[in-house]
Amino acid sequence: LFQRNKSFSAYKDQLDIMIAEIDRANGIIREFLALAKDKVIHLQMDNLNRIINMIYPLLEADALLMGRKFTVELGEIPDVLVDENEIRQCIFNLVRNAFEATEEGGVVTLITQAQEGKAILKVKDNGRGIPHDVYIRLGTPFVTTKPDGTGLGLPVCYRIAERHNAEVEVETGPKGTVFTMGFKASRSLVG
Repeated sequence: LFQRNKSFSAYKDQLDIMIAEIDRANGIIREFLALAKDKVIHLQMDNLNRIINMIYPLLEADALLMGRKFTVELGEIPDVLVDENEIRQCIFNLVRNAFEATEEGGVVTLITQAQEGKAILKVKDNGRGIPHDVYIRLGTPFVTTKPDGTGLGLPVCYRIAERHNAEVEVETGPKGTVFTMGFKASRSLVG
């Protein structure tokens, strides 16, 4: 409202900063609430490839803005029982972390494949790897290597994986990192 009022036009820069900081605070609160243990999720049969195709333009735009290369390798995978909004959030968090872990011109690849009756989602980057002292605390809230990071993105992903009974594996080294999430196919959930 203040931005629309001409009498406040001299304060445009300050108002923009205030709004940006309020948006950032809201984002932190949303991420913190996503860690809630008893959060209600709405599971439905879906395909990770469909979800990735829907958010691909947003991820590609992020890559362009950050000067990164983004590729997608979608394999044939089984449908899984997921909450689409949670999976979207998880993919955004993992891919954005990968963008930030790479230098300009770095490559981030989002991969899906079927393996042992599971739908596998991988986010692979060619960054510098995760330092050991951070690696051993992955998934712990407020652990971050970013100057402006909250340290909530990965814990949110771990909680989402837990709510979906998905397995998470992380491989890291000086040539990059791969985050892997394995979701049980619908047949595996029955019986």
